[in-house]
Amino acid sequence: AGVLTVGTSTGANDLTVQTLVGEYTQKGMNHGRKYYQKKPKADESVFLYFWDDRDGDENSGWWFGDQVGGSQVWALCQSQSMSPPALKWRVPWDQEPRPGILTMTFKASSAAGPSAAVRSSSAPASSSAASKVGESSWSAKLKAVIDQVATAEKTTSEAIEGAKSSLAAGGDVALVRSGLQQAQELITSTQTALASDAREAKAAGPAGQSVVSALLRSSPKLRSLLASIAAELKKLQAPTQPAGAPPKSALAAAVAKTPTPPSQPPKVTEAKIKEAKKAVEALHKQLAAIDEEVMNVAESAKAVLDNPPEDLNSEEGKATINEVEAAAKKAQDALVAARMDIQKQVATMAVSAQFADMRLECAGMQKTLAEIQVKLLPNKNVKALLQQKATARKAVEQISEKIDAAEAELEQALEVAPAASEEQTSEADITTAQAKFDAAKKSVDGASTLLDSRLKFAAGLIKDDLVELKTRMTEICNKAEELGKTLSRQRKGLDLEKNLEVCQGRVESAEEAVANYEKAEAPFLAGGEVTDLAKSTTAVEQAHKRGEAAIMQARALIKKQTADAKMAAESASKAALERLASFTEKVDAASKKMTDIASSTFEKKYAAVLGPAFEALVACEGKVREFVEVASPFAGASAETPLEDLRGAGTSCAQADRAAAAAITDAKKAMAEKAREKKQCGGLAGALAQLQLRLGAAQQEIAKAKKTVGAADKLLKSREVVEGNEEKLAKVLQGVEKLELLIEAGGKLSDEDAKEVVSITDDADKVLKLVGDSVAKNLSLVPAEMKAKLTELEGSAKNLQKRVKEILNKTEEDRARVRCEMHIKEAETQADAVETALNNAECAEGPYLSGMEEIPADDARGVLAACEAAKTEVDKAIASARAFVKERTAELKTAKGANVAELKEAVEKCGARVEEVAQKLVRYKADLESRSKNVRMQDTRAAVQAAEEQSAQLAEEVKPLEAKKAKAKAEGEGEEAADEAKPSEEEVQATCERLATADQAAQAKLTAARTLLAKWTLKDAQYGKEIPDLQKRLKAVELAVAAGRKTASEYEQSFVADKLCAHANELLEKGKEEVKKITEICAPLVEKGGDQFLVAV
Repeated sequence: AGVLTVGTSTGANDLTVQTLVGEYTQKGMNHGRKYYQKKPKADESVFLYFWDDRDGDENSGWWFGDQVGGSQVWALCQSQSMSPPALKWRVPWDQEPRPGILTMTFKASSAAGPSAAVRSSSAPASSSAASKVGESSWSAKLKAVIDQVATAEKTTSEAIEGAKSSLAAGGDVALVRSGLQQAQELITSTQTALASDAREAKAAGPAGQSVVSALLRSSPKLRSLLASIAAELKKLQAPTQPAGAPPKSALAAAVAKTPTPPSQPPKVTEAKIKEAKKAVEALHKQLAAIDEEVMNVAESAKAVLDNPPEDLNSEEGKATINEVEAAAKKAQDALVAARMDIQKQVATMAVSAQFADMRLECAGMQKTLAEIQVKLLPNKNVKALLQQKATARKAVEQISEKIDAAEAELEQALEVAPAASEEQTSEADITTAQAKFDAAKKSVDGASTLLDSRLKFAAGLIKDDLVELKTRMTEICNKAEELGKTLSRQRKGLDLEKNLEVCQGRVESAEEAVANYEKAEAPFLAGGEVTDLAKSTTAVEQAHKRGEAAIMQARALIKKQTADAKMAAESASKAALERLASFTEKVDAASKKMTDIASSTFEKKYAAVLGPAFEALVACEGKVREFVEVASPFAGASAETPLEDLRGAGTSCAQADRAAAAAITDAKKAMAEKAREKKQCGGLAGALAQLQLRLGAAQQEIAKAKKTVGAADKLLKSREVVEGNEEKLAKVLQGVEKLELLIEAGGKLSDEDAKEVVSITDDADKVLKLVGDSVAKNLSLVPAEMKAKLTELEGSAKNLQKRVKEILNKTEEDRARVRCEMHIKEAETQADAVETALNNAECAEGPYLSGMEEIPADDARGVLAACEAAKTEVDKAIASARAFVKERTAELKTAKGANVAELKEAVEKCGARVEEVAQKLVRYKADLESRSKNVRMQDTRAAVQAAEEQSAQLAEEVKPLEAKKAKAKAEGEGEEAADEAKPSEEEVQATCERLATADQAAQAKLTAARTLLAKWTLKDAQYGKEIPDLQKRLKAVELAVAAGRKTASEYEQSFVADKLCAHANELLEKGKEEVKKITEICAPLVEKGGDQFLVAV
């Protein structure tokens, strides 16, 4: 069977949650779901089960309880899932869900899961001093827990009963509510204290199990008390039962009475008032005495806790503890009595204005009692606190002993180990120190692990002591880490001596390889003719490869040993780095020598072989040198270099860069061509490799130069940013200083001065925002030398912002006055602009306003275009004015000043004028739409008419053909009649061309008319009657065009058929003649049998 682990991520301090946390195993089925039981500890009985809706939807879901379907429950999740849900748990069951209060983890195996891991990780605690508390100590703790819960229960019950009696006697509802809330706070603080006790008892193992069980039994009681208080507080709300219905309880009856006091309030005599005042004064004295008594208890408890008895079970120890706890109990009894006295006194005071102040005093005293209770609560169980402190002290002593032992071992290792600043020591000393360090490190790690495991679950007194030990443990770990680093450096120093000898051998091998290369190059260095060029070249290439390999190996080893030398002891490191620097110089000299030799002999070896590729490389190297020379001024560029010099050099660099890039491309192409030749004829591998090396070197040079140029370009841009912003700030500073002088003059600012203040400060705000954004954007991008200037610039901007803000504060009234005046004028300007735009629009429709509602379409289109443009301008003006009105309306909600009312009136007038124009514009748009439709209808009519005219023209073209056809039909179908009706071929072609032209024109007009007419619908009220008529006319045109096309097509097809027949007859006659000729030729064979061709044999 699987194991279900219930955990928590947010409820570690909740006693109820601690009751539910643990491992659960499946026990059976209930209401169609599996139910689980917590693995028992002592007398714990916790079940997790599902309950269906047989008792109502509100009771359906997954429950935690003491038994399946039992009356004692702790948590609820209203989920219908088949397995225990992981979210939305209510703990307690009648509260709102809390995220992470309970978590569910299921494992298929019954092997130890997270809970077992926790138990195993904390197993040492069972053998620690924390778990060695005797049975008598935990028995005392158990008694203290029971007494604490009983006290809370008694206090809460008294508070509830007192509240009921006070309300029944007509007491103050607010005072009663305050007393109940104080009792609620007492229960909450008790729960928190018991949760802490539960954690310590669980950490103690079996010895504290009785306390854990008592706490589990106490938790439902405390929740029940909280629920009772919550119910009574809820009843104090306004009653919801119907008028006249009997109240459900005495408390509800009292609440029902309070909203409607009697019409004849009881008489309050002077004697009653004096008596009440005297009672309240006595209560104040009683509270002062209780507070003093609680303070004495706290001091006594502190003295005992600071200097506890050596033996808690001795007569002296028991007497001391009993004395403090008896004093605490006496103080608690006095506190409860005082609370009851206050409630009784409130009940005796009528609901009258004469007692209002005294009722408030009583409420304050109840609050004071709650505060005193909080101070008393920790001191009621001194024995338990002493036991906790003793347990904590033993646990801390155990850990402290381990830390002391680890520290002693570490000190021994430090005594034999060399100091971090000492010179290199011998291998024997390092080995001895390493052995002691390893043993000390093991002890330190063990002590640190033990401390961390205890600290993870510690709480209360022990946690503070463990935190102090943690600080000490951290210092010891730091010492151990430093010693480990020192020993590591010493070990590296020993290894370094051996490795330096190897480095020296590699350097000597590289120098020897370069010398061999120089010997191979001797024939080419001599200057004369080389007898065997191919053999000499091959030898040089092989020697060059060996030299490069040797140099590369030496450099790699030097680099590695340099890194190791930096980690060695200081003296050894210094000497090793000096030797490695000398090795580097030798390798660099050998590499340079080989490069110089190769460059000097390259042309002699490969120029003839490589041809154009070599020439392209030489040209490329020349362009690269030019670029490097042009870029050289950038190498010394700084923040002091003039910008013009940087810009000029940048332009030259760009041109040289393009030229060098083009030369590199040409060289690559030429080398690629040579590489193809190599595949064909071979023998160019070495030459191409050398060429590639030189090209690579050129590319490296140009890359370095580009890096320099890039850094300078970055510097240039950052300088431009800085100087541009400095100019902006200088202008702002000039304006700010001007305003500061103006303000220093004193007196009320004139309108002109105030306007200038508004203008300058508005511009300053915009500029300072732009400068701030620019600095924030570029601060992380600029070179290091410019960051200081940008930071200084940012500081200047902030300083100016501060000065601008001061100016704004000093001129707030004058600016408000001038802004109002400016906005008033702007309101008038906005309204005038809207009305002017509307007037222009009305002028644009002038031709229509002259009485001609329908004008020629061509003229109308121009007028309508002007109207449309004018309408757009009106829309823009209205949008601008509305935005102005909206902004000013929002500002007026918080505006202050003498002329705010005037501005409000101006804004309202502007808005009214704008909306009036907007209404006119609606009508204007409607007229414009109607006139646009009128123009479209004119175009449609004209298109239909044009189609009809073109259709008529087509009919005129085919009319002669139809007449001839009719005449031919009437006279008969004879050949003579047919010949007489036939026109010539030229006439027919001319007729067909005329018909095709007329048909195309008619079709084009018909299509144009159809397109325009398709845009109209019968729903258009203005032209709904005319559209069907136009559609009929267009349909007639379509039929006429189709008829004309048919006649023309028949005429053309008749002509084509006649022509085809004539052609076929001609071909037939020719065929007959050919057959006749063939027959005559074949006659001797066919008719006479070919006798004349026979020959006698």
